[in-house]
Amino acid sequence: PPRSTLFPYTTLFRSLMILAAISGFAIYHGKIFLLIQAPGPFVWLNNLVGGEVNMRLIHIGIMWCFIVFLIIHVYLCVMNSLVKRDESFTSIFTGYKLPVDH
Repeated sequence: PPRSTLFPYTTLFRSLMILAAISGFAIYHGKIFLLIQAPGPFVWLNNLVGGEVNMRLIHIGIMWCFIVFLIIHVYLCVMNSLVKRDESFTSIFTGYKLPVDH
């Protein structure tokens, strides 16, 4: 598809990925990459959303969105491959599409 139709979708997905990482760091207790003691630098984020419990709920909600997206995406890929018989799903694992014999 043209870039114009995918741009809002990919922007939203990438933004959610960044938010998931930041919210994960905010609820994590330990060292991030053995350098930064968490949640020290992210305490203000926890305070911004009303505490660590609310940040945890936001993080879990984002992760559930990723899980649902993954399930729907795999289902649509499999169904597309079965209906069109174009071997697009198997090309994920093999790296190339096999010629279709009609």
